[in-house]
Order: sequence, then structure tokens, then C-alpha cells
Amino acid sequence: MERHQYILFVLTELLLGGLLLLYPEWPMVILFASLQIIWFTNRKAYLIADHLFPGAMWVRRTTYFVPYLAVFLFFTPLPPEPLVQHLSLIFLAVAIGVVLLAPRMKELYPLFQKEIVLLFPSCTFSKTVLEVYSLWGSAILQELYYKGVVIAILYPYVGKWVAVLISSFLFVIEHYLHFYAKDYGRKDIIAQFCMSVSSGFLYVITGSLLTAVLVHVTYNGVISVTYLYRYLVHRNEEKGGKVA
Repeated sequence: MERHQYILFVLTELLLGGLLLLYPEWPMVILFASLQIIWFTNRKAYLIADHLFPGAMWVRRTTYFVPYLAVFLFFTPLPPEPLVQHLSLIFLAVAIGVVLLAPRMKELYPLFQKEIVLLFPSCTFSKTVLEVYSLWGSAILQELYYKGVVIAILYPYVGKWVAVLISSFLFVIEHYLHFYAKDYGRKDIIAQFCMSVSSGFLYVITGSLLTAVLVHVTYNGVISVTYLYRYLVHRNEEKGGKVA
């Protein structure tokens, strides 16, 4: 862990410890403990290296998801909600995801240009599926955790809007402290925070986890398409075909 990461980690731990001291109740214990497990997983899952056994990359990527899913399934203070929402809310969530992605289109646009994509190493079908699985899986499970657990735990103590901000801060910190976060820069921090705040506000306004998930899925979904396009370009090039 780099020095700046360590400093931010200590500050975040002080924040969580302060919340636990102010509100020494079981939900806060769950919140504190689950975040420790998530951060530990993000720092150590790399030890499941690809060369250890066949399918190690799938096990490693899935390992990241386990803490989110376990806490959401076994400890969520939310009652079940209907999966089907008003279409207007679904369109709104997707629209927000697209708007949030707009500032990144300049850097994503070249990834949809055949001439540029051919300069990258070819992307196998297995690699493409793995990246799509990771991007969509993280989008869904992180929203279930940070909205369905973190905000739901915090808002009775600090209010919904402060809960959204704290949840978004913790979401960014998780990415910032990740083992593979060496290239995580200011633009990434701002983008992640804005996305989390937007999906958080949409969640507390609508009461729908689905809308929060759709914001994140839309954001990650466009990125996942770049891997699919890269795979198709190289496959067709190898076969002598053409991709528009």
C-alpha cells in the first residue's frame, strides 16, 4: 500500500471507528466488520494467481463479489421490494448512467475505432466474457451492498442524505485502496463519486435498488462493450472479415 493510500485508509478507519463509538449497535458492527473484509479481499485476492490452477482468474474475480453478496443476503435491514418498477424510473436510471459516462467518452471513443483497436493485443472470447462478468457483477453487487446495506444502516443515525455521501465516500475509498488501483487517478475518483452519489440519491428518492443498479450497470456496461468490440475486431481480422 502506497503512503497516500495508507493515510486515507487510516482516516477512513477513524471515521468508521467514530461512527461505531457514537452508535455502538449491532448494525454498525456489521458495517464496520464487512468493510474490513471487503478491503482485505481487495488487497489479497491477487494471491489467487492465474498459474495456480485452471480457472483461477474466475475464482479470483468471484472472490471479490463474495463479501457483498454474503452481507446483503444475510444482513439487509430492507424489506423485499418488487423487482418491476415504473418504466419511467428505469429510463431515468439509464439516462443518468449515460450522462455520467459522457465525460469519459473522449477516452472511450478510440476503443471503438478499428484501426486503434488492432494495435491492442487480441482479446480472447474467454477474456471478454470474464471482463463482462466482472464489470456487470461488480456493478450489481456493489450497488446492493452500498445502497441496500450501507445506506440502509446509516440513514436512521445520520439521515438519508448524509448516508448517501458517506456511502459514496466509502465506495470511492474501496476502489482507491484496491490492490490494482495503481493507475487510479483524480478523474476516476470524481467519476466514481459522482456515479455513487447519483445512484444513491436516486435510490433514496425512489426506494428502488433496481434504479441504483441500473445507473451502475449502464456505466459499466458501455465499458464492457469495448472488450466485446475488441474481441470481434480481432476475430474478424484473423478470419479476413470486416468490422464497420
